[in-house]
Formats: sequence, structure tokens, C-alpha cells
Amino acid sequence: MWNARRGLMFVLCCVLVCSCAGTAPKGTAKTGKAPKGEWGFHEIPPKRKPPSDANLIAAACTTNFRDAMVSSAIDIPEDAENPYKIVSDFLLKLCRDEDAVACGWLALLYACGLGMDVDYASAEKYFSRGCTLGNAASCFWAGAILAAGIGVETDLKKAEQVYEMACGLEAADGCIGAGTMLAYGNGMQKDEKKGLTFFEKACAMESGVGCFWAGVTLLAQKEDGKRFKKALKPFKKGCKLGVAAACVYGGDLISLGKGAMKNMKKALAYYEKACDLGDGEGCYRAGILYDKGSGAKKDPEKAKQLHDKACKIGFSSACPGETEIQDPGFKLLEPKIAPKPFPDSDV
Repeated sequence: MWNARRGLMFVLCCVLVCSCAGTAPKGTAKTGKAPKGEWGFHEIPPKRKPPSDANLIAAACTTNFRDAMVSSAIDIPEDAENPYKIVSDFLLKLCRDEDAVACGWLALLYACGLGMDVDYASAEKYFSRGCTLGNAASCFWAGAILAAGIGVETDLKKAEQVYEMACGLEAADGCIGAGTMLAYGNGMQKDEKKGLTFFEKACAMESGVGCFWAGVTLLAQKEDGKRFKKALKPFKKGCKLGVAAACVYGGDLISLGKGAMKNMKKALAYYEKACDLGDGEGCYRAGILYDKGSGAKKDPEKAKQLHDKACKIGFSSACPGETEIQDPGFKLLEPKIAPKPFPDSDV
């Protein structure tokens, strides 16, 4: 029994973290290991929004997850008609014995519909139990389901509470979930200051996405005369941690001399890194600078290559037939759409 429990704990950690980070998604760098506690918010899509609840759950419901679930939790007879039923019975017993990790596994079986019908209400029930028992991943997933209201009644207050619990258990994604709900309202009383503290905590946990949202939130504080300088710091860190959107925002600030001395060479470096991370807007902006010879020697051929890459990635402004390519502007620095806990996503 102990070996089975140990196997469950090991594989849960591997699947919930590594299945999302094992391949570098668009806009992030593959570092070989996931930032501590990050289980869902691994990328910022072109519209700069967190992934949707459905996509987060789907990320866990993969073939690799299913294989790991069956092979590592318990020995299954080769001729078993429904191996997941055997696993779920085993997990239920462990969960009733207050094994927090087993509760999380059982919840994922319900959420993924493995050996049973998809049942988000039961998934939320067991995620919440795992959360109460101290499993950070379970807290995060319970928050995801409650915030989105999939299969259960939407409960934003409870969702924010379990996100906070996940954050307290050193899960960066829990901090980001709580931060988005508080800083931008999303059906709750808005508390930008408190929301920012959660983003900053995620950033301190080496979450590049947490750093990105900290920068965006600081940037939106128009009454603060030092907002550009304050925002640039987390954008720089987010970029260093491999979040392409943070590189673009950092490049914009530096290219405009906002928060730091104007330096087109440094701005170009930020745009090129964003481009290398798969961000079409980063390629687009880098191409403009090469075309103008700003920050580097004028190179129309390289500019064309970068714009072609931006178009191929999906940044339509760089595609042939679009209006004449313009200088990088200030539009990205004033986000008009606040992030929601789990809005529709391009991912």
C-alpha cells in the first residue's frame, strides 16, 4: 500500500507539472523544469489572456496522463475490462483515508471521464477535499471549476478562496488565479492592491506569467507617476523567465523611454527574444527596427524575414496585403480587456 501511495504522489507531481511544461508552448521557453507550483497558466496567447478552464483540464487529460495513471497507481490485470474502475476504487479508499494526493487523482478521473462519464461536480468535490487536506494542485483545479461554473454553480467567492489556499501552499498558479479575480473584479469586488500582491508573489516564485500580470497591473495604475518604472521590472523578469508577452511589453517601454532611458538596441533585443519564443508581435516589431536601422544596422532583408515569420505565426498585421507597416506604438501598454479567471481563449 505504501508503495502505491508513493507512486501516486510521484506521478501526480510529474503529470500536473510536466504534462503542461514538458513541451515549450508558444510564448514560453523550455527550461527543462517547470517553475515551482505552475500547473496551468503556462502561456499568454496573442490576446494576452489566460487559457480557458476547458483547455486547462484538457491539458491534464492526455494519453500520457492516462497511461501514467494506470501504470503507476496500482497493478492492473492485463485482461481487466475497465482498469480505470479498479484505479478509481483504489483512489476512493485512499481519499477516504485522508490521502490528499489520491483525492486529486480521483477528481481528475472524473474531470477527464476516464472509466466513467465526465462529472465536473464530482471532480470539484474531490478537488475541494484534496485542497482541504493540503494539496495545492487540488486547490488550483477546484478554483478553476468553480470560477468557470462548469458542471457546478459558479461560485467566485469560493473560487478565490481556494486559489488563495493554493497560493499559500506555494502554487504560483493559485496566486495568479486569485490575482486576476481580485485585480480585475470579474464579478467580485475589485481590489487592485490585493490582486497585485498575488501577482507579485507568483513572480517571486519564479513564475514568468505572474511577473507579466504584475507588470500589466502596475501599468494600469495611471495615477502613479512611477508606474512605467515599476512595471518594467517584472516585465524584464518575466521575459527572462521565458514569457514572450513580457518581452514585448518590456521592449515597448524601453523603445519609448518609459521607465528607463530610451535604448533601441535593448528594445530590439527584447523583441527578438519574444520572436524566438514564438510571439508574432515580437517578430513584427523587430522587423520594423531592422527596416529602419534603429537599434541595429539597417537590414531590409532581415526585416522581411522577420515579418514573414510574424505572418506565419499568425500576426496578421505583418502579412502581405495589410496596410503599410507602422512603427511600434503604445497601444499594448494600456490593456483594454481585463483578464478573467477563465475566459474564452485562442489556445
